[in-house]
Amino acid sequence: MSQSNLPNPAQNTLIKAPALPTDVPARVLSYDPLVGEEAFSARHPSLRAMDPSQVIAPNCDCSTAAAVSLQVANAASVPPRAAMFTALGTFLGEHTPELLRTQAWTLWYLESRLQSILATKTEARVSPALVDEAIKARVRVVRLLDYHFGDNPLMAAELRDINLGSGFMDLASDMTRLAGHISVHKVQLSADPVNYRADDEAKLRGFANEILAALNGDRSNETADLRNRAWTQLSTTYWNLKAAADFLFRNSPPEMALFPALRTAVVAITSRSRTNHAVAPVVADAVVPSPAAPIATPSPAAPPIGTGLPGGNPLIG
Repeated sequence: MSQSNLPNPAQNTLIKAPALPTDVPARVLSYDPLVGEEAFSARHPSLRAMDPSQVIAPNCDCSTAAAVSLQVANAASVPPRAAMFTALGTFLGEHTPELLRTQAWTLWYLESRLQSILATKTEARVSPALVDEAIKARVRVVRLLDYHFGDNPLMAAELRDINLGSGFMDLASDMTRLAGHISVHKVQLSADPVNYRADDEAKLRGFANEILAALNGDRSNETADLRNRAWTQLSTTYWNLKAAADFLFRNSPPEMALFPALRTAVVAITSRSRTNHAVAPVVADAVVPSPAAPIATPSPAAPPIGTGLPGGNPLIG
């Protein structure tokens, strides 16, 4: 490496984030929200077009991963390394240092947005009046079902499970399950003058829909999904560039050290940050990790006994 490409100690002291091996000025690591937003706008169509089954969740801190990726992209862009990566041509395909740089800014931007949303959002996303009505309806309908079918072991287990529910998602699920039982056993239940209401089935399903609509209005869900998509794309590009670097610089440990395994580098940095230890240069793993395999979409869990769609008869003969 030429003397002109060596890090400038005076400049490196200005970097407040944990240092990484790099031979680029510190100024390129100044995080600019506008740059992040522009990168996200450029990558947005690609993120939206991803197959949901191919999206993986981050396994380390995304902000630090973006910083590591930016430095790796910068290290790969310095002559004569840039020419060496370019010479690989079809071996790298689209996974270029410039793509990694854009993906890093995209990930950093989305992670920042997600953290802002999570820090300021309130758990009171569902109307308290709606929750109160739904809970009162749940108590009454559970009492109705218990009175008529409580001796049936399956129904008894079902009602116990419903009574254990907590949180908005459980409440919406309870509304749907209870509505199903009313639909199935309407003839017998409708004769009860105390706890039965003619509009119970419709009201319970309506409560479920309103709760889910309120929860789906939470922008953090969409932002988290976009963040995970950005992470998935960045991880793939990073792995390809690291694999190329391991080949190109296999006989030059100092050069190879500029391209650490992503998660190893991030964990090392975040661990040092938490313990306030002095920061040391990050070195690469000796073993090249395999590409992150997409996490298969899990098969939907079997619906709980008593989900009860109209016309069905989940518990009582």
